[in-house]
Amino acid sequence: GTFGELREDLPWAALSSELTEGSLKDTSPSSYVEECLPEFEKPTAERTNWNLIDQPSGVCMSNAFQAFVDCWPESDAVSSEMAPQSLVANAAASSDDLDPPRLKEAMYDVDNPAFNVPSMVLHPRVASDAVAAVKFAAEHGLMISVKNSGHSWTGSSTRSNSLLLNMRKYESYSA
Repeated sequence: GTFGELREDLPWAALSSELTEGSLKDTSPSSYVEECLPEFEKPTAERTNWNLIDQPSGVCMSNAFQAFVDCWPESDAVSSEMAPQSLVANAAASSDDLDPPRLKEAMYDVDNPAFNVPSMVLHPRVASDAVAAVKFAAEHGLMISVKNSGHSWTGSSTRSNSLLLNMRKYESYSA
């Protein structure tokens, strides 16, 4: 997919050398499809956020549509002025044009331009990891997105072309 390649121009190895070993992960829509979507194939009663939040890439969220621009997997179906995900879902549910197989196909298409997942994910374990990431982002004009638990219904914890700080493994948040 194109999203994982968009910031290859940055010196990621230099950042990685300043971090706790193994805390920086390359990610892409492929990561989301492989790690996150299988949980949403299960019946609702069998799904659990625990299976999502501990995936290696750190990009899984509690709603499958959160990985897409405007929380909608079809890039041409929703304008950027649309309301948050709950309103989009309600509008779609009442639409005669809703085509679930088409939506599923869009969700599994790793080249789908509607994917809104970061190029890299950092799982800071100590404060110096987060400090190095913020300095790196500032030096390179890179946006940072932050995920604490992945419960943002509008998908605000993910953003393409950003460095996602997934705080799940940070020492003061760890269980």
